[in-house]
Amino acid sequence: MTERQQTAFKLFRAAGYSPDGAAALIGNFSQESGVNLRSGYTVKTDHGSQGIAQWRLDRLTHLEEFCEARGLHSGTLAAQVQFAIYELGTEYTTLDALLRKGGDLDLLTMMICNKYERPAKQFANIPNRIKQARITLNESKAAGAVVATGGLAAGSGLAAIIAYLQSGPSAGVIIAIAIMVLLGVAYLVASRKPKAVAEQEEPELIGQGETILAELHRAEADLLAAQARYNELKSKMLAHIKECQEAIGV
Repeated sequence: MTERQQTAFKLFRAAGYSPDGAAALIGNFSQESGVNLRSGYTVKTDHGSQGIAQWRLDRLTHLEEFCEARGLHSGTLAAQVQFAIYELGTEYTTLDALLRKGGDLDLLTMMICNKYERPAKQFANIPNRIKQARITLNESKAAGAVVATGGLAAGSGLAAIIAYLQSGPSAGVIIAIAIMVLLGVAYLVASRKPKAVAEQEEPELIGQGETILAELHRAEADLLAAQARYNELKSKMLAHIKECQEAIGV
């Protein structure tokens, strides 16, 4: 999946389309304008067709009017995705509802080709539309896969990372740390050789209790320091994520 395929897929998903529906749209647009979803106008065209969906005649005019009314550049990917969403929601409402609901990817891809794109038979190339739709769907799933590993998931997407950082450390993590500290203290106490009963003196018992208490205090201080460090790293990470989001316009 190319970067522009991924961008368009995310835009359709953000607008409420199902993963199957969004991938089916990308599969069709990839056949119409190439896997890089060429949105810029070209001089040499097929019957004056332009953009990712190869709009022409009245539909191309509507694209330009739509963008002009909203202060958008009609030759950009984002603007053309917005127009496709508008067009589906106003002129192809039944298809739009099916794409939002989701279903069989191959069938949705063919429906878009037959009802929305309506290319000449020799240019339809249904197999490639389905191929690109499958690639888009499979790679988007792989990119967003989450494998639970006790907190932050390995291979998780940006949304999963943000959600975890915003939630703070779980109670289970804190409890696990506390248990390890207590086990360490218990091991320290248990590893000491016991004296014969006759040799045990009250001052030694008191001293041992003070040692354990000191260990617990140190463990508590270490835990608090770790929590403070975590909060510091969390703040930096959230700030960095916000900068990245602003940079890519998410």
